[in-house]
Amino acid sequence: MFCRKCGNEIPDDSVFCLKCGTKVEIIENTIQEENIVTEEKDVNIDNDTSSSNNKSETPTQSMDKKTIYGIFGIVAVILVIIIAVAVSESAKKCEFSNCDNLKQEGSKYCSEHTCKEEGCNLSKSKRDKYCYSHQKDHTCTYSGCDNYKVDGGEYCYDHTCAESGCYNQKGYGSDYCTDHQVDMRKKLGSEFSFSVNSAGGIKLDFRAKNNSGKEIKYIRFDVELRNAVGDKIQDEITDKYSVSVEVVGPIASGKSAKFNDIIGYNDNCARIDIKEVTIIYTDGTSQTGHYGWYTEK
Repeated sequence: MFCRKCGNEIPDDSVFCLKCGTKVEIIENTIQEENIVTEEKDVNIDNDTSSSNNKSETPTQSMDKKTIYGIFGIVAVILVIIIAVAVSESAKKCEFSNCDNLKQEGSKYCSEHTCKEEGCNLSKSKRDKYCYSHQKDHTCTYSGCDNYKVDGGEYCYDHTCAESGCYNQKGYGSDYCTDHQVDMRKKLGSEFSFSVNSAGGIKLDFRAKNNSGKEIKYIRFDVELRNAVGDKIQDEITDKYSVSVEVVGPIASGKSAKFNDIIGYNDNCARIDIKEVTIIYTDGTSQTGHYGWYTEK
C-alpha cells in the first residue's frame, strides 16, 4: 500500500511510513471489514426471515392438504353409497327386457312376465300367460288353434261342445259335439240351392219337410255367403257376412214348406253355408240343432 501523506510505498502491515513517519490508518480495510460484517448480518437476517417464512407456511400447506383429502374421502363415501343403492334397486327389478316392474317373490321376473303355471318361475311374453313349455300344455288341441283350453278340457271355448259339462270337440258348423247336436236335416228333410241374377241378387231356394212330429210355426237360420275359394264375402246391402232367413208356417207334421226369394246381393257369391237351424213349434217350444251343409253355384 502507499502512504497517504507522501505517497511512499510501504508494506501492508506497516504502522508508520518509513519515509515521513506518518501513522498509517487502514480505513479501507476497516470499511471493507465492516461491510463484510454488515453483509453477513444481512444474509443471516434474510436466512432467518426465509426460515421463519418457511416455518409459517408449512402448517398451512399441511392443513390445506388434509382438508382436500377429507373432502375427497367424503365424496368417495357418498359415491359408494349411491352406487350401492343403485345396484340394490336394480337387483329388485324384473330382468325381462325393458321392464322396470319389481320382481315377483321367488322369480327373476315381475308378475306380468312370470309364467302363470303354479310353481314355475320362468319368463313369459306379454301376449302369453305361460312360458314356452307350459304354453303348449295349455293350448287348444284343435289343429291350427292357438287359443287356450277351457278349464278341464282339451279344447278352447270355440271348439268345445256347448252342452253344459261336456268337453268334447264341436262338430263342424255346430255348437255341439256329435253326441249332443240335434241333426236338423233329419227333422226337416230339407234341401236347398241358390242362383245369382244379373243384378247380383242371391236367390235362395229352400225346401223342407216337417219330420219333427210336431207342428212348426217358424224355421229360422243364417246363410253365410262365400266366394269361389270359400272365403266369406259381404252382402252389399247390409255389409254383413251372413243373411238371416225365416220360413213362416204353420207347417203340420209330415207336410212340406218352401222358401224362394232374394236374400242378398253380391256378384261374387259362389257358395252358401247353413250351419245351424232353429225350429219354433206352435206349442211354444223351440229347438236349435246342427245343420252343417253347404251348396255351390
